[in-house]
Amino acid sequence: MKHESKTTYGWVSGLATILVALAIGCGGAPATTATEDESTGGDRADAEETSSEFPLDDLVSVPGTGIHLRAPRGSDLLPTGAGFVHSRRRLQVLVAETQGPDDQLDAFRAQLIEGAEEEVEPITIDFGGVEATLGVDRQTSGEMELERVWLYARSGDRAVAVIGAYLAERSERYRELVTASVRSAVWDRETPIDAEQALGFALTVEGLVLDRGSSSPVVYTLADAAVPPSPAEPRLFVMSLPVAVPAAQRAEVCEEILFQAGPVSEEHARNHEDIRTDELEGCEVEGLQENASPEEGEPDAAMTYAAILFHDDGTFMVAGIVDAERRDEWIERFQAASRTLHRVREEAE
Repeated sequence: MKHESKTTYGWVSGLATILVALAIGCGGAPATTATEDESTGGDRADAEETSSEFPLDDLVSVPGTGIHLRAPRGSDLLPTGAGFVHSRRRLQVLVAETQGPDDQLDAFRAQLIEGAEEEVEPITIDFGGVEATLGVDRQTSGEMELERVWLYARSGDRAVAVIGAYLAERSERYRELVTASVRSAVWDRETPIDAEQALGFALTVEGLVLDRGSSSPVVYTLADAAVPPSPAEPRLFVMSLPVAVPAAQRAEVCEEILFQAGPVSEEHARNHEDIRTDELEGCEVEGLQENASPEEGEPDAAMTYAAILFHDDGTFMVAGIVDAERRDEWIERFQAASRTLHRVREEAE
């Protein structure tokens, strides 16, 4: 992998874009199972189903969000994330929700369609009394092309996106099925957003509380943090990464993944440490990034922290940032918090 230098502030401002990309499935469609034969019965059976009644499961709530929807029949709740996956069909239906000021909602909407090529001109639909946009587009991830059916709605200071993603080559079989699933969504705008429940995992962070402004990523801030928070204030992020690493290779590739995904570039990394608990293994580093052109309220330099955690249920990144002058106050709290990663909802059956 190629390591590129990055600035702390560029990474923080681009974080939401990265997370929307992960949420829509750009990390890759689910792998097929070893028992599926794509050239015979599996595909014919799917085609027969999708050409008739669009088989969907019962209405189910999506953890951490106000959305209830009917997933394609046979889908499983994601163990790390807000949505459902059908491994045999290699499709996902995911939900992202945010609440905040207009610029935050506008950015959320823009990031939803960034880098996509329209397949069908978006249409306006009624979504439980709220005007919503329904679209179909395609995005490329490496050599993989994905088609997405997405729904976006906004009501007051809250917005939601429901996204179905599958291999573009299977569009003829799955577009109508996934559209039916996405359009089955029901939005309860009174349900509190809970990113820990959406991810399925949480940290225990001394001095910080869960930010309930978005379903992804999990963010911990000061209890009285401004909206948006000051760049000088401590923040700790947690997210799942679409990376599966065999246990025997984790020590070898841990920092490689960390420098690709996290806020600390290899050239600025220091204090490299291994992480090992009864349930976790991984690695962590910290960095110091100077801010060449600080804007009002920004510190001259930031201390950044990054950790990669391997858990039986997935790979996670923890990333922290704070004014460099407050490094001694927060670095040990960030390190201790990483070692507390734990599941907060039952595994999908």
